[in-house]
Amino acid sequence: GRHDSPLGDPLFGAARRRAAAPQSAVPWTLPYAIEPQTDVRIIRFVDERLEQSWLAAGVARAEPADDDQWCRRVYRQLLGRDPSSEELVDFATDAAADKRDALVGQLLADNTSRHEYARHWSERWTALLVGEEGDAAPVDRRQLANYLEDLLRANQPLDVWAKELIAAAGSTQPEAEDFNPAVNFLLASLPSGHADAATAVGRVFLGHQAQCARCHDEPPGADVSQRRSSEQPGWSQQEFWQLTAFFKQASAGGGSAAPLRLTNVDFVGKSGNPDEAELYFTRLDGQRRIAYPVFLHGERISPSGRVADVDRRSELAALIVGSEEFSRAVVNHLWRELLGRELAPPVAHNGPAPTANRELLERLAEQFAASGFDHERLVKWIVLCEANAHESKEPLDLHDAPLLAHGALFERCQFPQDESGSYYDSVAGALRDVVAKGRPISLAQSPLFARVSPQRPGAGAAAIFVEDAGGDASLEPFVQRMIASEMPVADKVEHLFQFALARAPTSAEMAAANALLAHHRGDLAVALDDIWWGLSHSREFTAGR
Repeated sequence: GRHDSPLGDPLFGAARRRAAAPQSAVPWTLPYAIEPQTDVRIIRFVDERLEQSWLAAGVARAEPADDDQWCRRVYRQLLGRDPSSEELVDFATDAAADKRDALVGQLLADNTSRHEYARHWSERWTALLVGEEGDAAPVDRRQLANYLEDLLRANQPLDVWAKELIAAAGSTQPEAEDFNPAVNFLLASLPSGHADAATAVGRVFLGHQAQCARCHDEPPGADVSQRRSSEQPGWSQQEFWQLTAFFKQASAGGGSAAPLRLTNVDFVGKSGNPDEAELYFTRLDGQRRIAYPVFLHGERISPSGRVADVDRRSELAALIVGSEEFSRAVVNHLWRELLGRELAPPVAHNGPAPTANRELLERLAEQFAASGFDHERLVKWIVLCEANAHESKEPLDLHDAPLLAHGALFERCQFPQDESGSYYDSVAGALRDVVAKGRPISLAQSPLFARVSPQRPGAGAAAIFVEDAGGDASLEPFVQRMIASEMPVADKVEHLFQFALARAPTSAEMAAANALLAHHRGDLAVALDDIWWGLSHSREFTAGR
């Protein structure tokens, strides 16, 4: 009945009371007077909102994932590994109606699996904070991951992490008295400039890709008074440099090859007056402007640059975790990590994000804040919702493709990390695009390929071939030799797959290849070249390079 549904519950936002925007960063209070809800009510709310979006879009949800598929998926999502055969059998033979809820609860509560969960998610957060393994950031990734693992194992509230990471000072040397592994986050960007540090913090903790706001308003010429609304969510250039001003006391140094220490030092500004320590930036029209530390909603702190008067980064950290943007950013990050794409894409300079899931993001963010920024509970809500309960196979018909332009509806697990079979289907999607549209130059950036690569061996010899050829994916000599041979056409298609991906095509991929062959009416050279083009631009191919 109506009273059983959280959709009409005033505690989910209809009667929320907005707290007055603080003019000081301390003390911090919850931004909304929202009563925390139970996990059951929150998950039911998510499911009903998703159902409404599917009905509105006229799409049918995929078939439910069977127990084997779902169990494997959840182990990979929570622990980063496959379940053992015993674990699979235990789950399959459990007759309880709530066994999925029970499995998630067990994996988050059991002492052994909690260690696995903390280790797995520490690696994922490390990649989010400082980039993937092999990136050139001058930081100690293992120090940072170990620090995060301790926080995750203790289920420390995520606002605690954020404040420590943003305001961290100290040394990366374990033997130093001021050893602080949290400094590795800002040391990944601060050596390149204070603006880079502001960009990193904006990306991770405010959900905003702010690079363009360094040079111009987002979008240029937009009404600044509307920038905090969902209709015009960009940042002004002034706002970006006001955020950067919070970092002007931060100083990285202490190492010959890489910075080993992050400290706070007095900042006097261009004028040399530490009581009004300003920074300057230049607009596109050449005008120079002044910026002081002012947060996005107009909250000001003391303009003093003296560390004894104000620690600018500590003030910023408190302002960030008390903002709406912080909760939304974390929900978006975890939704993407678990389901492959953001619930609502990060705010960027190219205009408003899709709105299909905006209200759901708002309500989840409110409940995340009301929960005390509980990482485990947020993971649980997402893993147990309907968006994670479907099969992951892609449809073969083309009419689903336009939905990608409107933001993910999550009516199927389109971009999972866990099932390699659906990952392989991205290649079939590439071939279908070739049939439908010709050879689109942006296919490599298509959401069809925007998957997180599973851990698997590298792609075939073609990865080396393309790299050695300077990125030229033309296989004219190879294709011509195959065409001239007497092998059946199906074998020629399989050779392309083996050469590109070191595996045979799936049945779905063969169906797409056959559609290409029919489309080109017997012109085998063109058809095979198009198949190769789709393979060489797939995420699976590039992941193996």
